[in-house]
Amino acid sequence: MTKTYSPGPLMKQICAIPNLVAAWRAVRGNITVNRRPHSCGVDEVSVAAFEQQWEENLAELSRSMLEGRYRPLPPRRVEVRKPGGGKRAIGVLAVRDRVAQRAAHQVLDPLFDEQFLDCSYGFRTGRSVEDAVHRVQCYRQAGCAWVVHADVIACFDTLDHKLLMRFVAETVRERGVLQLIEGWLEAGVLETDAEVYRVPGAWERLLNSATGRLRSSAPFSRWPDEEGESIRDLVPDGGWQRRELAKQLGTDALLAGLTVARPTMEKVLPGLHRLVRRRRVIWGAAGLVGVGALASAWLLLRWLAPRPHGALQGGALSPLLANVYLHQFDRAVTDAGENLVRFADDFVICCPERGAAERAGELAARELADLRLRLNQAKSHVVSFDQGFRFLGRRFK
Repeated sequence: MTKTYSPGPLMKQICAIPNLVAAWRAVRGNITVNRRPHSCGVDEVSVAAFEQQWEENLAELSRSMLEGRYRPLPPRRVEVRKPGGGKRAIGVLAVRDRVAQRAAHQVLDPLFDEQFLDCSYGFRTGRSVEDAVHRVQCYRQAGCAWVVHADVIACFDTLDHKLLMRFVAETVRERGVLQLIEGWLEAGVLETDAEVYRVPGAWERLLNSATGRLRSSAPFSRWPDEEGESIRDLVPDGGWQRRELAKQLGTDALLAGLTVARPTMEKVLPGLHRLVRRRRVIWGAAGLVGVGALASAWLLLRWLAPRPHGALQGGALSPLLANVYLHQFDRAVTDAGENLVRFADDFVICCPERGAAERAGELAARELADLRLRLNQAKSHVVSFDQGFRFLGRRFK
């Protein structure tokens, strides 16, 4: 008996023809008329070609998504010139995938937006750069003379898929919609020339997970602020943590091994002598050990495998997913009582004193590390309003 696919209410809203028509109009409106014959993905179906039979194309897209047959295509790799020289690789989605993502965004955005905090301004309906700038000015007038101005390095390229899908699943419960988003994430991963956060290995992940209690006492490296003065770095020196913890773990493991080895062997040897007399038990035990070894090897390989990460910049859903991901950061920082203003991956924390600003920066670095993100040291600093700084294209001084 063939298992039928039953879409939930969210999927039905996404695939509704009026919603797809609105999504198609938004996609077409983003492309100028002279570029429509050339704007296409790997299937080489341009916006102009899609437009010739747009009603039939939208109907087929709706049916394929409702029936679970829809599979996103990989993006077409295109290199564009940077204003300062060099080239950057971007991904161009197929037209049908652009429409599908836009349709999903139109349904999912209101669900998540009502959960986002007031400190978040980027890619949200009814909020703008001017609103974020005004909030910073309000904090200055309230007596906040110092700020932590920070930027997340290669944020879109380093979003951890497993964490992201866990955050999305807290609001979206439909399996079909979750599979849809996961498919876009997997199809949208492509190599970029951005500096990305390297996926840590197994031993490094073990040390990182155990160094949480060492963070408060870890030394910090130093970097210059905008005025050339050295200040405390916002990113803990992970090498010091790993060296200290490796020494501690090695000593503890050696002592534990010496302590447990002799009494363990005294208990195990009599049992082994009894097993030798019973061949069936031996073969059964060997089979269990083999199955356990295979299962352990499978789990170890999964654990050692690189974690998929990154969201395609330019996709309609990527900004929303980035806000969902960084919403965890917003909650942690604001729950600590800090005055956070965030626009996408660029943020400031306003504080009354320099010491409070440095502590807020350390908190931000720790919370981002828990999300497998890190600060861009070249663009992150503690600075006063008197010294001045730039945020969202505006100069504060």
